Amino acid sequence: MPKYESQTQKYQWSCTINSEYLSPNGTILVKIINNFHLERVVNIFPVNSIVLLPPNHLLLRISGNSSVKAFLSSFDDLKYTVKNYLQKAGFNFHQFENILDFGCGVGRYLMAFKPELFPNQKLFGCDVFPECAKWCQENLKFATVKHNDIQPPLPFENNQFDLVNAVSVFTHLRLDLQHLWAWDIYRVLRPGGILFMTLHGPQFFPIVYDIFRTGNTHQAEMYSIGEEGLFLYLDHQGETDGQGQHTVAALHTPAAYQEIFSMFKHIKRFPQSNMANGQDLYILQKPISGGLVAQPLRRKKEEGRRKKEEVFIKSEVRSQKSLSRKEEGIRKKEEVFIKSEVRSQKLEVKNFGKKEEVGNAKEEVIGKRIEVEKILISDNEETKNLSDKILSDSQTNRQVKTEVEELPLFDGGETWKFAEKILPGSHKCQTEIKFQIEGQKRFRVYPQIEPIAAYSIECEIEIIKSEDGKILVQKTIPFNHNHIFGKTNYAVVEIEIPRYFGEVVVRLTTVITDRISLALEQEVMVSWNFANFA
Repeated sequence: MPKYESQTQKYQWSCTINSEYLSPNGTILVKIINNFHLERVVNIFPVNSIVLLPPNHLLLRISGNSSVKAFLSSFDDLKYTVKNYLQKAGFNFHQFENILDFGCGVGRYLMAFKPELFPNQKLFGCDVFPECAKWCQENLKFATVKHNDIQPPLPFENNQFDLVNAVSVFTHLRLDLQHLWAWDIYRVLRPGGILFMTLHGPQFFPIVYDIFRTGNTHQAEMYSIGEEGLFLYLDHQGETDGQGQHTVAALHTPAAYQEIFSMFKHIKRFPQSNMANGQDLYILQKPISGGLVAQPLRRKKEEGRRKKEEVFIKSEVRSQKSLSRKEEGIRKKEEVFIKSEVRSQKLEVKNFGKKEEVGNAKEEVIGKRIEVEKILISDNEETKNLSDKILSDSQTNRQVKTEVEELPLFDGGETWKFAEKILPGSHKCQTEIKFQIEGQKRFRVYPQIEPIAAYSIECEIEIIKSEDGKILVQKTIPFNHNHIFGKTNYAVVEIEIPRYFGEVVVRLTTVITDRISLALEQEVMVSWNFANFA
């Protein structure tokens, strides 16, 4: 057999660059492609839209790679890949006018697509890391870039964007943020708009598991969602601002993706794509008839922060100014919000955050509207001032505007989770959640049941109109413990509803129908998560 001899061929290459529009400190990006015996014209563009190259520490933070060379050389591949995948899904990049890069970092997507824009196209960006957003604002004047918090909402209007790019963003968020951000991206997309998104798919599970086994992690959690979905979350460092950064990894199976992004219309999935080191690429669409996702308004419970509201206090003066306040008193009627029965001998009204003793009963101003009759007594200086104000008015009937405290909207930051207990000696518990709906087609919620044991349990779901108490939907659902029992298992409950506009109460009653091996003294924790109408 003849011996193979390697040969080296020399090629000459030259080009002419028009430097008319280049500044003295301008940068030229040259990409040379070896096409062997094929001839091809290579277009070379000066990167004159970059005022300053991103600093190395920002590149390292967003991608783990501080190389400016690698950053710049990725532009062509990014443009080609994004446009190609859109085309395979039946879309053209130039059909989208308002384009948002969600998690823009230092603007790689924005800089890459700047030369591609038609006059009617506009670029927007946002990032959770303030320094990245600030750098883009100062250096990428052709785009509108804003800083966003780790929690929704985005600083943009409803139905504002035709295309939202979210490459390697949901791959760095814990489970609750996955749901909340899916809802908010749905909000800012116009009906018919497209979400271009990548996720760590099934092929990443063994890789991340190996990382976990080495002990090089701060936190690792795996959840089941529905009957087939799996979601894996890994935090390398446990930083307080790690969400959205490369030190956090989130993995989805296709079934988990379908549950989290259920409000979108699925267009196309590209497993192990050419994007972001082999992440799965999903192209989703907000339905043409899609409205906003309705989230809970408030809880029935009384814990948490209070909200001040203005109310009118109706005052009716029955006595004359010449009468002795101390001997006869000043009677008036006030319409206030109270919680329960009279608890003491002095009435306490919270006026602009200040307690005023003004009468012969004590009430907590929190929730229920009633009318109480009080006698103003002049022993208290604040009472005298209030009495003088009432008596000096020539009207016998008037309205005084004040502030009272009402029930909280939510208790703390976990607005997505509603937990109740079935206590020993009891067999059921109930949760009520209020929503304002506008014609949404279905209600969806993700329950968790603890502990793991053999027992039978079911849920009674009622969706009730607030205005007249009529029931829109009523359904009983038996739970299968093989799928939902345990704090790392999320079941999926979905109910279709008739078209309705207005406030509704969702009443969720959980009932233990047979304890089987569950001890009588064992309490059961029931959590309702990510409740929404879509």
